[in-house]
Amino acid sequence: MALSDVMADKADRYFAVQLGLVTLEQTIEAGISRATRQRRCASGEWERVHRRVYRSTAFPRSADQRLLAAPLCAGPGAAVSHYSAAAAWGIDGFDSAHTEVSVGEERKLSIEGGRLHRIADLTPGDVTLLGPIPITTRARTLVDLGAVARPWLVSRALEQWLREHKVTVAEVRTTLDRVARRGRAGAGVLRQVLDERALGLQISDSRAELVLAEALRAHGAPAPEYHWVVRIGHDVFEVDFAYPEAMLVIEVDGYWSHTNPLAFEEDPRRQNLLLGAGYMVKRYTTTRVLNRPHVVAAEIDQCRRLRMAA
Repeated sequence: MALSDVMADKADRYFAVQLGLVTLEQTIEAGISRATRQRRCASGEWERVHRRVYRSTAFPRSADQRLLAAPLCAGPGAAVSHYSAAAAWGIDGFDSAHTEVSVGEERKLSIEGGRLHRIADLTPGDVTLLGPIPITTRARTLVDLGAVARPWLVSRALEQWLREHKVTVAEVRTTLDRVARRGRAGAGVLRQVLDERALGLQISDSRAELVLAEALRAHGAPAPEYHWVVRIGHDVFEVDFAYPEAMLVIEVDGYWSHTNPLAFEEDPRRQNLLLGAGYMVKRYTTTRVLNRPHVVAAEIDQCRRLRMAA
């Protein structure tokens, strides 16, 4: 095999695993000269996408390719982070017009069309791969978001990942405690979000359940039991919320989860059992909870008070 073929083969391997991208250092490692790089760019075979990153025009452009180009430009140890990481991990409503990248040391470089964060406490354990893209872990992303995003956005990301079982409260606290000792920007925001969770260590099944728990707390009502297990005779089942001392049960009904054949048969039977055992059952749709959370919370707390006074 000719030397030129060997060099081309090495470059093609990088292109294959890096979505059609190769760094300047990788071309040098492959033995490709400056003149060869210039010739391939002039012919249209390659194009420069960053100062130190080339794209093979044989590969289509893509959002993932654009995302990967930034950490490749920043060098080893760099990772997509902050808003860009939240968007790449699929957090609802997150988008990033510019790619944000974090590095763990001082580097004199800039990223065209992107933003570079120099974070001294970024460790290899804070970085993982999303396909070929180096990216901060979800737990680390939450800490970093606290430095650039409003608390309610950090809370949204946390709650979605908890519901999807992508992170645990313990995992997030471990990451937070490690960086907070150094006075890391954003740590205070995430700690506040964790400390003020209306559900504590519990994980919500839906956004509506979390919204209702927060509305009840804002109304001044005591915290209800969440995912409370009811035993009536031989029947054992779980309800969304309950005030056991008031014999009050609250259910939040999503349309799809309560219109399947099994739920169609089981929901009335459960409600009849609860009513027969002396419970009051308050049912609310997801839409009503999300649109009128404080009205729903006021209704529930008034009912709780009346039943406690009876």
